[in-house]
Amino acid sequence: MAYVCETASPGPEHTVLAEISTRFPKAGVPRQPLRPDGVTVRVTLPRRTVSALFPDAAGGIGGIATLSTAVTQRGERAVADWKGLTAPPVHPPGGGALVLRHRGPVPPVTVEAPGDVIFTAGKLVLDLQSLPRDPASGTGGARAGREGEPSAPAAARLTCAPRPGDQNLLLATVPVAPAPDGSATPSPSGDPSGSSGPSDSTGPSDTRGSGGPGSGSRRQDPAPDGRRLTVGPAADADVGDCPSEAPDVDLDERRLPEPPPGAVVRDGTPFPLCVVPVGYATVRKQGSAMIVNDPARRLGLLEMAYLKRTVQTPDGRYTESDSAGLIELPDARSTFLAFDFQPVTARVEFEAGPATVVNINRGGAFSTAISYDQTIRLHDVAVNGVPLDVGPRCRTARPFTTELSGDYSFLTGGLVEGEVTIPPFSGCGTGGEDLDPLFTAAVSGPGNRLTIRQGVPCTAAACRDQVPELPEL
Repeated sequence: MAYVCETASPGPEHTVLAEISTRFPKAGVPRQPLRPDGVTVRVTLPRRTVSALFPDAAGGIGGIATLSTAVTQRGERAVADWKGLTAPPVHPPGGGALVLRHRGPVPPVTVEAPGDVIFTAGKLVLDLQSLPRDPASGTGGARAGREGEPSAPAAARLTCAPRPGDQNLLLATVPVAPAPDGSATPSPSGDPSGSSGPSDSTGPSDTRGSGGPGSGSRRQDPAPDGRRLTVGPAADADVGDCPSEAPDVDLDERRLPEPPPGAVVRDGTPFPLCVVPVGYATVRKQGSAMIVNDPARRLGLLEMAYLKRTVQTPDGRYTESDSAGLIELPDARSTFLAFDFQPVTARVEFEAGPATVVNINRGGAFSTAISYDQTIRLHDVAVNGVPLDVGPRCRTARPFTTELSGDYSFLTGGLVEGEVTIPPFSGCGTGGEDLDPLFTAAVSGPGNRLTIRQGVPCTAAACRDQVPELPEL
């Protein structure tokens, strides 16, 4: 597919090509999600476009794509903003076009009635970023740093529309038949390579075709006869908006890695960004786990001042972005055994300090680390269903360190894991009753594993579209 693109500032238009592949289900049934998967968006940027946007991009160019996709069925229409599909940085070729391969999850579509579900490509937005140049390359330009130092990262947004003319923008047509009792969601087609490009067309009965970047959705109001078409698993997610201003929080120097020899460290200009983290916290002594930030309830956010600091080696093979944030999570619900093996239920409040987020790219191998101190407070406790007053200050006696890490780019989201040592409890009990030893014996100690899935970064009201699935225990 050919797209005509504009930048925010006045200038010439740019034409890019997008080849989009994914697997759609062969067929569906009402009220069962249709789940496209295996999405890849291959965007080809002409050399003149790359030179105009990033004259000093010797360190590589990557980015995030968003595709607005029309989903229609029997006269109803919804627009799915498939967001967060990420392309890792690649080095511009010596004289040819730059090819970026964007990959990421695509939200499912659910319909209430039978009928063909048609997916059609629309607007494409490319948020591109160049890594600082290698000073040894000899290139110059307005973005260059001081002699011997990499230049600051540069960013550009291309807002693109399909080029007018005879283009086939159909991505897929998925038939939905009436559902028999007990029917299950059809599995995706076995053909992993369905794609559409400038010279390819997709027929109306072909369920292969183009998918879009990321995961996001806008919900269509119900039709007069009660039918409804829903795009995205997070349409009903209860998530607040990401604040419009970055939190006033500093990086914790203790949690930052030592820069490699010769690397240049720069203060950034942070901007507000949020992620939705969901997962599990296990209590080793109990052999049990509780859900952290339950997607079925009101969700909390990690609110960040993104890009407070950058680190890069002159050859561009090591890049690091450091951000600081505040974690605001709702209480979790826990059940464990105490008091001679009687079931105890409690609400667990996470009192987290400022978080430091470190994202590193070592020659295309990404890693993310999230670390902070926290205490946990127990309240609304019941023993065998009978309320137990533990007072308002039943918490760990001191903060404890939480360090989570995973092998992924922060901009794509992924899985972070780690283990914590829970300190003894203090302040538990009222009326002279000391319950500290009981909770310490039941909960405190080392080896308590945290498994958290981080969603794709989001801004404003878009966070409800970026709620990840719970990880496996």
